[in-house]
Amino acid sequence: MKRFYAVGLAFAAVFALSAVVVSAAAAEQALWLENGNEITAKPATDSEGLLVLTVDSFVGHVKIDCEGILDGSVGPNGVDEVTAVLTSGGALVSGTALTGTSLDCTVTESTITSLCETGELAEVWGIKLPWVSQLGELTATEPYSDVLSLSTKPSGYTVFCPIKGGEETCEGNPTSQVKNGVGDVTATFANQKPAEDKCAGFGTEGLVEGEGLILLTSGATLSVS
Repeated sequence: MKRFYAVGLAFAAVFALSAVVVSAAAAEQALWLENGNEITAKPATDSEGLLVLTVDSFVGHVKIDCEGILDGSVGPNGVDEVTAVLTSGGALVSGTALTGTSLDCTVTESTITSLCETGELAEVWGIKLPWVSQLGELTATEPYSDVLSLSTKPSGYTVFCPIKGGEETCEGNPTSQVKNGVGDVTATFANQKPAEDKCAGFGTEGLVEGEGLILLTSGATLSVS
């Protein structure tokens, strides 16, 4: 089981490593490949990496470092999904925000002190799982462009900071670039399109940056083509 590291206050996919839509002119559908062959089943995946997840508002911002695991699968027609979030120790994170097991995360920077204080431990839950997505058009060169959330529901997270009792829920469609590695696929996240991610309370938008790996749990080679 691989580990997925998150930095900041957005999830999705928070952890998330979902929907892929490519940025250029070719109309050919990009596909997930297993050992170089088009995938026809739904082999299981784990994800590991580093994300910078930030909640911005008119009065400041909050960033949180989280460590955890994303379990999911890739399938035919370029579709993929994240079905579960786990702690770094392998415990299943509750699918219901503010109840049960959470990810224990560290607030690395906060200028919204009514929400979180810098240095405190925050509790984070992924919401609206599964996070479903799809590879888009295949470009002539890598990296390919990836937009989270194929389904009508966006990916999201809820965070609770116990010192002040601050709570925030953010939802949206972070974007990433995917590139073939050695046996895996690297997803590099950048700030998503304006107004794509919204927060319900203190924040006006959630930003996702950083990098992570998508691997097949079988040990087979995963690639995009």
